[in-house]
Amino acid sequence: MKTTKTIYIFFFCFGVMLIQAQVQDVFPTSGAIWNVQPYGGAEIYYGLTGDTIINDTTYNKLYLLNDTTLNIDKDDIYVGGIRQKDRKVWFRLNVQNHLASLSYLNSHWHQNEGSFETLLYDFSKNKGDTIWQDCILGGSYIEVYKQITASIIHEVTETDNQKTYYVEQNYNEGSGSLFPFIPFMNGRDTWVKGIGSLKGLFWFLYSAPMSGGTAYRLNCFKQGNEVKYIDKDCASCFNNPIVDIHDNKSSSISVLLHENQLSVQGDASVFPCQIKLYNVLGQLHLSEIIYSDSKAIHLPKEAGDVYLFQLINKKDESILRTGKLINY
Repeated sequence: MKTTKTIYIFFFCFGVMLIQAQVQDVFPTSGAIWNVQPYGGAEIYYGLTGDTIINDTTYNKLYLLNDTTLNIDKDDIYVGGIRQKDRKVWFRLNVQNHLASLSYLNSHWHQNEGSFETLLYDFSKNKGDTIWQDCILGGSYIEVYKQITASIIHEVTETDNQKTYYVEQNYNEGSGSLFPFIPFMNGRDTWVKGIGSLKGLFWFLYSAPMSGGTAYRLNCFKQGNEVKYIDKDCASCFNNPIVDIHDNKSSSISVLLHENQLSVQGDASVFPCQIKLYNVLGQLHLSEIIYSDSKAIHLPKEAGDVYLFQLINKKDESILRTGKLINY
């Protein structure tokens, strides 16, 4: 009798664990790479690998990758941690080294080791439900507010074991406003269970047309060696790694960043050129045309410490160089 009871308890516990594992299987936990591209900008790669513990909670570590592999080294940047619970996906941004600025309007925020946490996705919701999300872009930084956006689910479809959510994002003006919810212009997004936003992993990076910001798209996504998503306008996936500045073959061009002073040095054929700076979350920080190597661009005092850059020849719009800059 005891043996039968023990077997029953074992299978019951095993079943509960199996169900819990299935419920939590709404987002990758490791071995995943997202290829994200700002419209008109260079491809950006995010990789999920390894774990870290903050406040007794385990997070999967998300990196800005220097290439298309998950061989993490000094050239890869730790962006933050991702966790999932109750079919919700949370992101805790690493704000060390001036990667973001924060505005705390409510004491409910969990602040530890220079980080904050915000809800990315909620795959427990259904058609007609509203999802409250608490951060929005502010210039080139992330700002945190209480209930700043509401994503309303318009439709949920499921085909070939792929569940897709079609959402509309609204800005919350507050209950005292005549129009408490203002839809973002073209602020519709598509979330795919197991992948994330098709506007580039982080839904809050997207800025609608005419907003003065930059729009993003997810080019492709792979987990392990399997490409699980590819955009119709993506010609190839994970074939063009970001080139580090020190490895670039165009040795006649130098891109320098020191104490918030940015400059481009090279022979006359390099100019005029356009330089674009992106912070570690892929946000466009600066875009400016340079006509000679004698010009220096002054970045704001609150400039970050790490950037990706793209240098474009304005004569034929060819890309002269891409790479990483450290503001030292």
